[in-house]
Amino acid sequence: MAAPEYERNDDGQGEDQDILDNPGQRIVVDFTFGAQENERHNDPDAVANPGGRGGRYVGGGHRPDATMHRRLSTILRNLVASEQFRTSRQLLEISGVGEFTVADFFVPFASTLPSHDGQYRGYWGMVANASMGKGGALWLNSGGKGDVSLVVGDVLVRQLYGRFNLADEEDLAGAYALVFGKLRVSQNDKKYVKVDDLGFFTLRPV
Repeated sequence: MAAPEYERNDDGQGEDQDILDNPGQRIVVDFTFGAQENERHNDPDAVANPGGRGGRYVGGGHRPDATMHRRLSTILRNLVASEQFRTSRQLLEISGVGEFTVADFFVPFASTLPSHDGQYRGYWGMVANASMGKGGALWLNSGGKGDVSLVVGDVLVRQLYGRFNLADEEDLAGAYALVFGKLRVSQNDKKYVKVDDLGFFTLRPV
């Protein structure tokens, strides 16, 4: 199955360097790269900056309204490779949700806490292992029971395998994942984020 345009496996070095070299520019998250769609977001209760701080333009050399559109795959590569990007105060614009700074919005798996419950964020990190759960859902686990997991609904599993050229769950071990969504905490204190739309999820396989 051919991957959609916004998930093509190119090196992305030009886009990556552009983000780092232009810290004064606002990053507009492009969930539908190569397509036209208005106000697409996956937070049905969206309000400006829900549960967190946004930011203001403070840099010199760039107009406050200067923007760059970037795919999730490019953003994930920068999160993995660059501490400068992970800790930056660069503005991130999410259509229909609001504006955040990069440092405030993205939460590494290892830093995900019960206090993030209900917060819309970009949760990311390495997948330790994956397993099929009840009803055919796929669980991408970042560690043990106390660590956060991503849950891919059963109707999306085949699509996910095709998009990222995966043969089975073992191919997910060691991959990096990023999802835009709300953290949930179960009655058993299990932290998880549901993946209901692959447009808000990306994976960097090993």
